[in-house]
Amino acid sequence: MNIGLNSDFSRKICVDYALSKDSQKKLLVRLSPLARKQFIVSRALVSFILNSDWGACASGYMLDDSVSPPSIFPDSNLYLSLSHSGDYVAAAVSINRIGNIIIAYKGERTDAAEKTALIAAIPALLGFDETVDQIKEARALDLANRQRVWDQCVTAGLEQCTKKDKE
Repeated sequence: MNIGLNSDFSRKICVDYALSKDSQKKLLVRLSPLARKQFIVSRALVSFILNSDWGACASGYMLDDSVSPPSIFPDSNLYLSLSHSGDYVAAAVSINRIGNIIIAYKGERTDAAEKTALIAAIPALLGFDETVDQIKEARALDLANRQRVWDQCVTAGLEQCTKKDKE
């Protein structure tokens, strides 16, 4: 789902949204008004998606901003993608690995401009601009983050995080 930062919908979802303590800390380092607005709206958008699209499945779920990129707590099996460009923010939550691309056109939107932007974005999304060591490091960090989220969930005693013995 993507929204404009200055839209009525953006204002509506941000009214009742409260940033977590970790999110508040991350917000403090964003100095530009645009970056601060993108940050707040993106977090409110994720909360809206969890509540409206995932319904009861999302009860008790929240955005974990203590890691970068942020993840969904307590379910390390939900994937999150946040993106922003100028006055637009996009967010997606899925049970599959996902990503999204926002193309901010400098001029008029044309098929040629879109094709050029996608040609530039796809290699980066596929990791072609990363070395094998960078990919291994990213995978190790991802595993460590998922383990940390699982450990937090178990420590919190949440039912969905208990291991069930096979009979």
